[in-house]
Amino acid sequence: MPARLKIALTELEAQKLRELIQSSQVPERTRKRAEVLCLSAKGWTVAQIADWIEWAPNTVRKALTMWIIKGEDGLWDAQRSGRRKTWKEADIKYLEERCKEEERTYNSKQLSVLLKQERQVELTPARIRKILKKKGLRWKRTKTAQRVHPDPKQKEVKKADLEMLRSCSARGEIRLKYLDESGFSLWSAASYSYIRVGEQKKIRQSKKRGKRLNVLGIYEPGHSFNYAAALGSIKKETLVKVLEREAQEAAQIRQQTGAETVIVLDNYSLHKSHLVKGKEKEWSAQGLYLFFLPTYSSELNLIEGEWHQIKSHEISGRMFEDEYELVQAVKESFRARSEKSGLRLQHFRLT
Repeated sequence: MPARLKIALTELEAQKLRELIQSSQVPERTRKRAEVLCLSAKGWTVAQIADWIEWAPNTVRKALTMWIIKGEDGLWDAQRSGRRKTWKEADIKYLEERCKEEERTYNSKQLSVLLKQERQVELTPARIRKILKKKGLRWKRTKTAQRVHPDPKQKEVKKADLEMLRSCSARGEIRLKYLDESGFSLWSAASYSYIRVGEQKKIRQSKKRGKRLNVLGIYEPGHSFNYAAALGSIKKETLVKVLEREAQEAAQIRQQTGAETVIVLDNYSLHKSHLVKGKEKEWSAQGLYLFFLPTYSSELNLIEGEWHQIKSHEISGRMFEDEYELVQAVKESFRARSEKSGLRLQHFRLT
C-alpha cells in the first residue's frame, strides 16, 4: 500500500492557492491542482480528494508530488511540444504592409503565393487567414478613391462651415437638406444569396441593357426624401424646376417658423450651370440657400448613405425586363426605405 501523502502549507502559500482557485484567468487544471493541495493540507486523504475532485487517485498523487518537487511551478502544465513555426513575425508584417500600402487587393490565396515567391515561406491560405485574424486583420470591403484630392485647407474650412450648419439644424434654427443624383440600370451586379451546398444560383439577364434611370434626390435627415426621376440624363432645366419647388416650400417654412433652408450639394457642372446661378438670388430671397461642398468630398454629403442603402439592400441582385419594371422597382425601394427610416416621401413629377 502506498505511503500516505500529506503536505503542510504556510499561510502565504495557502492564500496564493486560494487566489488561484478563485481566478477565472487560470487554466482549470491548475485551479484543480491548487484545490488538491488545500484539501491535503486540511488532512484529506488521497482517496477522499480523488472522490471529491473526480480525478483518479494517481492523478491526485502526481499533483501532490509535483508540489513537493517543484513548488508553485508544479501547478502549471509544461510547454507542450509541437511542430516548429515555419514563419517569422517579420513574414506576417511583410504581408500586412503589402495589404496596407499597395494600390490593389489581396486574398489569402494570393498572399500565400506572394509569401512563397518573395520570402520562400510556405503557408496555406487557411493558415494565413487564421494568423491574420489573430493579428487583428479582417476581410473587409474596400472603397475606391478619387485620383485627384481636394485642397486640404479648403476642405477643412468647408467642413467647419458644414458642422456649424448641422449644429444650427439640430437646434431647429435652419432646415438642412442634401442633394445629389444617382443612376439605376436594368442589369444589377450579381450579389450573394442563400443556396444549398453544392448548388449555384444563376440570374438570367434581360434582353437589353435599356436606358439608365437617373434620380435627383433631396434628403433631409429624419424628415423627408424628395426625388425626381428621368430616363436618360437629368437636365439643368429639371434641376431648376425641382429647386423652384424647394424655394416655394422654404418661403412657407420661413413665414411659419422663421427658419431658413440650406441645401448641400457637390460641384457637379449641372449644379453650377448658368441657369442655377441666375436663380440663386431669387431663391435666397425666398429663404433657400445653396451650400457647395469642396471638390472630391462626396463623403460629406449624407444622401450618399441613402443611395448605398437603397442599392445594396432594396434593389440589389435583380434583373428587369424593361424600363417600366425598373421604374416601379426603384419607386417601391424608395417607399420601403422611407418607411424604415420614418421619412416623408415625395415624388416630383416632371411632366
